Order: sequence, then structure tokens, then C-alpha cells
Amino acid sequence: MCDPVSASLALGGVSTVLSTLSQYRAGESSKIQAETQARVQDRAAQDSRDRGESQKDALAIQTGQLLGSQRVAQAANGVELSSGSALEIREDTAVQSARDSLKIGQDAEIEALNLSTQAGINRQAASNISPGTAAATTFIGGASQFADRWYTYKGAG
Repeated sequence: MCDPVSASLALGGVSTVLSTLSQYRAGESSKIQAETQARVQDRAAQDSRDRGESQKDALAIQTGQLLGSQRVAQAANGVELSSGSALEIREDTAVQSARDSLKIGQDAEIEALNLSTQAGINRQAASNISPGTAAATTFIGGASQFADRWYTYKGAG
């Protein structure tokens, strides 16, 4: 049989090793999670830009249809199409559509920039995570406690 002090020292050593492994794995997991989140945010940023372009394209089609409808309605009512208020109405429609298109593009880019910024923060966080350092710190702390117990045991014996 093993004496209680030796058993305690052995269990303390095993505990230190297990804690060290646990810290290493936790660090790895945190690093992978931050890197994955950064990739997801990069994809979301690109998706935001793509959606903005699609919305701008859809607006251009709707504006073309609206301008065509306005022109047809004006012509059907015998309105002179190349000057006056009929032309101004169509010009106003085109100007408002251009403003709306700019707003769509700006909103999409702001969303994309926010996501890209967060992705960068997550990449930086991932690069700051060192599973080996966390494990080493845990191991050194455990080894220190083990040594303290060992010397206490040796001094008593």
C-alpha cells in the first residue's frame, strides 16, 4: 500500500497533467471558434454587398418599368413627351431612383463594413489565443504546488 502523502502527491501530479491538457484544449477550442466566427462574418459582409447590388438591379428594372408606364400614360393622354411637366415628372422619377440606389448601396456597404470590422476583431482575438501558453501556465502552477507539497513532505520526514 501507498502512504497517504505519496498518494496525495501522485493525485496532485495527475490533476496537474489533466488540468494542463484541459487548458490546452479549451484554448484550441476558443481559437477555432474565433476563427470560424471571423470567416462567417466575412461571408456575411460579402452577402450584404451582393444583396445591395441585387436590390440596386431590381430598383433599376422597376424604375425602367415606371418610366415606361409614365411615358405611355402621358402619350395616351396626348401630352408632349419631350418637354414641360411630362419630361420633369420622368426626370424626377429618374433622380429619385438614383438617390434610392445610392442609399441601398450605402446601407449595404455600412453593414458589410461593420461585419468586416467584427471579423477583423475576431481574427485578432484568435491570434491572441495561445493554447500552449495557457497550458504551460497551468502546468507551472500545478508543478509549483507539487514541489511545495514535496518539500513540505520531505522536510517533515
